[in-house]
Amino acid sequence: LTKEGIPYVEVAKTGVCGIIKGEKKDNNRVIGLRADMDALPIQDKKVCSYSSKVPGKMHACGHDAHVSWLLGTAMILNDIKEELNGNVKLLFQPGEEKGGSDIVIKENVLEGVDALATGHCWPTIESGKIGIARNCAMAATNTFEITIIGKGGHGAEPHNCIDPIAVGNAVYSSIQQIVSRKIDPVVPVVVSVCSFNSGVSKNIIPDVCTLQGTIRAISKEQVIEVSKILEY
Repeated sequence: LTKEGIPYVEVAKTGVCGIIKGEKKDNNRVIGLRADMDALPIQDKKVCSYSSKVPGKMHACGHDAHVSWLLGTAMILNDIKEELNGNVKLLFQPGEEKGGSDIVIKENVLEGVDALATGHCWPTIESGKIGIARNCAMAATNTFEITIIGKGGHGAEPHNCIDPIAVGNAVYSSIQQIVSRKIDPVVPVVVSVCSFNSGVSKNIIPDVCTLQGTIRAISKEQVIEVSKILEY
């Protein structure tokens, strides 16, 4: 942005918001363009010119591509700003997975923005093509963590233990029935356990088992409904 002569401010700790002021007319209309830009805690196994150089972290969700398209758009719009009838805010947002949008809103970064457009890579859409959803594009979401506290001991004496892995397995199986038995079948809802961790030894029953996962639904109300079921 500095190289292109586009002014910007740092926002949300690690984010950036640039501004391109149209010169065609003096008005207060503002269009926002947003791209998320964080990496994820995943090991990059590909070997190529753009593979991650940081162990255990990579742009697995396409966020490097998001930054690229917003930078490219900024360069094009900056070259034709004398033709723009209004202003454009360029938001490089951190923390897509960790509530970065909440911080951006609290810092009033979107104040005065009349409309906001964003995009996301999608593996089923060919490169060079754009897909536009007619209704819902993305789901509302929430995350959960369940900690099961048992009583550890030797694997040869399970009768003297309270095995949190066995309990965790039962909890996992029960979670799979939330959507099929607690939610209206015509409502699209997904509950996924994506992390199941317990124990460090092959012959010791551990004390604790932890399950983590995600809830996805097309409305905030449905996410809240499933969250309450999990809390119960």
